[in-house]
Amino acid sequence: MSLYAGYRDIAEVFARSLEDLLRREPSLADRLREALRGLGGLEVSLGPPGVRVTFRGRGRLSLPELFTRLNDLGEPIVVAVDEAQELREANWLRLDRLFAYAYDSLPNVRLVLTGSQFGLLYDFLGLEDPRAPLRQGFPGGQDEEAEPQRGPRLP
Repeated sequence: MSLYAGYRDIAEVFARSLEDLLRREPSLADRLREALRGLGGLEVSLGPPGVRVTFRGRGRLSLPELFTRLNDLGEPIVVAVDEAQELREANWLRLDRLFAYAYDSLPNVRLVLTGSQFGLLYDFLGLEDPRAPLRQGFPGGQDEEAEPQRGPRLP
């Protein structure tokens, strides 16, 4: 990744990780290729296993859509990011919102964020900011005092 991570850099990291998954788990290859079929900005091949990010044609890769499709495989998928505090350099991408979306809505996507600079990782995730995306719905979060959501009354 370059000193200032661009969209291409982030997309390439995810593509290399998916390629690694294809090589390590050949039993998932067909299902993964089918799940990612038609996803703009990504091409998946099985012989030899490969994932390529494209920047022409069908549009650019949507990371929330990628995570959603991985979730739809129906099996736990671990997304591990080492030195996650470095992602703060790509703050234009709002990965904190992506991680909050995955945590709240995608039960098969498991996030593992590690880093060697604890304070910076803590700040990146906004763990002391009640308005931070990962704090919503938790004690001390912005919507802690909001009216509880109630479903329809049953007869």
